[in-house]
Amino acid sequence: MPIARNSFIQLTKLSNVKGRITYISSHAKQENLYAVYETTERKFWRELAKCNQEEFAKSGTEGKCIEARELIIALPESFVEYPPDRLLKLFTEHFKQNYGTECIAALHHNKRKTNYHIHLIFAERKLLAEPIIKIASRNMFYDENGKPKYWPIDNYYYTGERETNFLGQRVIKQHHTLTQILNPLIKCGFQIEAIEEAMPPADMMGMPGMCNEMRRPMMLLVKVKKV
Repeated sequence: MPIARNSFIQLTKLSNVKGRITYISSHAKQENLYAVYETTERKFWRELAKCNQEEFAKSGTEGKCIEARELIIALPESFVEYPPDRLLKLFTEHFKQNYGTECIAALHHNKRKTNYHIHLIFAERKLLAEPIIKIASRNMFYDENGKPKYWPIDNYYYTGERETNFLGQRVIKQHHTLTQILNPLIKCGFQIEAIEEAMPPADMMGMPGMCNEMRRPMMLLVKVKKV
């Protein structure tokens, strides 16, 4: 099926979102830049890049960290008749409303003015209205090269919900002390038959990050019976 001239949508991954934003939004770097529209402050993108890079380093994954994504969207040449600022604002706000993500967009022509297009950079994280305060969210300390150093034992008696990273995935868990786990079982008439500090089986040791699970007990298993 033939594709209309200068008609395309291209999606790319960005490993340097701050640099890319500077490039698409700078009159010094873009000969035919007509408008720039942002749904949030620039500091959001700095924090986004920082958070994504920190989580990527913790995951132990090889390659480059994806900080954000970019759409390049060709527009009909007839759209040059519309005011650039209004056109870009309507387009970007519509994207944000549909997908619930922060954006920065720039409206360009190429050097020969044969391709009228939008660069739209969007985040894959949401901007929170209020910060979430978490206790002991860091489950590993790393050196300057991103390599695991040791597991911290901190805030042990502050129990409840915690967020951690396990095998590159975000996990919500509940933290409890041994006292909270074992004493209620005893008080309810259960007899403890066995306690097991689970460790990874040998056939899983080749998985990324699994060797770090040998640095401390992964979980506590308690077997009881009613007496």
